[in-house]
This record gives sequence, C-alpha cells and structure tokens, in this order.
Amino acid sequence: MGFRRTVDHFDQAGFDVVAITDHPVNGDNPFRKLTDRFRLSVGGKRFKIYISHIMKETERAQDRCGMSIISGIEIKKNSYSSGESIHLLLIGIKRFVPADKFPTAKRQRGLK
Repeated sequence: MGFRRTVDHFDQAGFDVVAITDHPVNGDNPFRKLTDRFRLSVGGKRFKIYISHIMKETERAQDRCGMSIISGIEIKKNSYSSGESIHLLLIGIKRFVPADKFPTAKRQRGLK
C-alpha cells in the first residue's frame, strides 16, 4: 500500500496521528546490493526520496483532514545472540542513520 492509500485508510479509520516507518536494509546484509539496484530500501541515497514522499503526504493530510504524519525508520542490528541484537524506532529523523552506527545491546549495557 502506498503512502497516499495508507494515509487515506487511517483517515477513514479516524486516526489523528500516524507514524510512517520503514526498514532500511543494513549494509552487512547480503541482499543490500539487490535492494539498492531495484530501489527497494529506504537506506542511504534513497532516504531523501523516502522522506520527501512522506513530507508530501504530510502536507496533503494536514490540508485535507488535519491529520499529523510523523516520519521514521526502524533500525535493526541482529546477532546470533539475542543479548547482542538491537531494534530501534527512530521517529522524526531528517537524515539517514545506518544500523552500524549503533552499539550492540551488550555494549549499551556497559555504558550504564
């Protein structure tokens, strides 16, 4: 479902605020080259395009029904050990932040 249909769907359901997020494909993922080639991931160079589409729908939703749209991405850094995996929801970001910029869960615990 595209941005427009998604926004219209949630408007009809009576929502006032919707966060639109997507999963970028991490740089260490073997499918990364494939997703980049076919423009299937919101990461890196495609992030600006992704955000511009959301901003366009944000303006339309505000004008049409007063709905607020919040942009975001879901970052995940998986590991074979659940203690090392991390999943983050970044809301309202304006520039792309790759998953490899975040410490593992184990390193985060050490920062406390």
